[in-house]
Amino acid sequence: MQHEFGSISILTVWADNCSEQFKSRYQLGWSVLYVNNTTLDVIHLFFFCPQHGKGPPDGLGGNCKNAIKAEEKFRRHLPAAIDVYLWLQQNFTAVHSPGTGLFAIRKRIFRFVPTGIVPRHHIIDSTEFAGISNFYGFAVTKGAPIGRVFYRFTPCDCEACSVGSFHHCFNQDFLGCWSDRFLTVSEEVQPTIKEQLEADIDTLLESYRRSQLHPFFVMYVHKGYDSPSIAMFTADTIWNARSVKVFLLQHNTPVPPGQFNDTVVKVPKSNWLCSRRGCGCLKQHLQTLDKKNILHILVEEKKEGRDTVLRSVFVKDDKSKADKDFVLYHLPKSQMKFLTEFNDRRTQTVGDLSMYV
Repeated sequence: MQHEFGSISILTVWADNCSEQFKSRYQLGWSVLYVNNTTLDVIHLFFFCPQHGKGPPDGLGGNCKNAIKAEEKFRRHLPAAIDVYLWLQQNFTAVHSPGTGLFAIRKRIFRFVPTGIVPRHHIIDSTEFAGISNFYGFAVTKGAPIGRVFYRFTPCDCEACSVGSFHHCFNQDFLGCWSDRFLTVSEEVQPTIKEQLEADIDTLLESYRRSQLHPFFVMYVHKGYDSPSIAMFTADTIWNARSVKVFLLQHNTPVPPGQFNDTVVKVPKSNWLCSRRGCGCLKQHLQTLDKKNILHILVEEKKEGRDTVLRSVFVKDDKSKADKDFVLYHLPKSQMKFLTEFNDRRTQTVGDLSMYV
């Protein structure tokens, strides 16, 4: 990263005012690190007034999404990111109407980034910058004191501001003086234990999704409940980036607060499950479950020869009393050690449930 910018000493970034992407304390923190670890002397962060802008790349992304949806609807399923990348690379690089002017797109180029290359956690942490939404011009400079951020309601491109001499701005009588504030930036390359567990669970969920394992169960926790609950993934599960829509199951018997010994759950029979959106019937419907609230996936992997076989830890209870609406699933005695191992790992790594909610 030392010579990433070559002979460039001043970097000016214009972006829209979207707080989740650009205008955030993380972006300011990254700028502090970059200006002190590269050949750059000044970084300007200037923001437009609209909260979220649209440009040619947004239209390009929309075209790609529509093309993938059409491919999956009429031809074949693209279950993984690598499948989407290969299809786009083969079928969607040519541009039939490139347009004219500065933003003419001549060719679409795609890159595939394997899982693990881009961290799933924030490498840096930065102190809060309260009131950031009220300003549209920010800047950081190289050298001590590290973490100093200049800010003002409006940006300026005068000669003094361009080179980092903000207190000598030629336009301060009209635009006002620059103010400054200090950020404390910490850099942590390794994720926390909680972040690593979330990443591992997300990877396993995607793997089981591709394996067509149905149904399988997960243990999760959410606000207002002292004990974890069980959710069921089926072929009708709706997958999103941060959440899934699944069937949330009932405890067969009340579980004492804070205990992890719920070994039997009620699973509605198929005629009492409905996956239609906005349906007002009396059947049980899919509900949203945040992936961050999933504590463990109740699936085991067994080696049979050279193959790895997946199977659900919860199994159907054939000895349970007949019920026209529900079927009981239970944890076999051979798998009881799972709860003990899970409790031990939970106690050592993730602490109490409050960190998940």
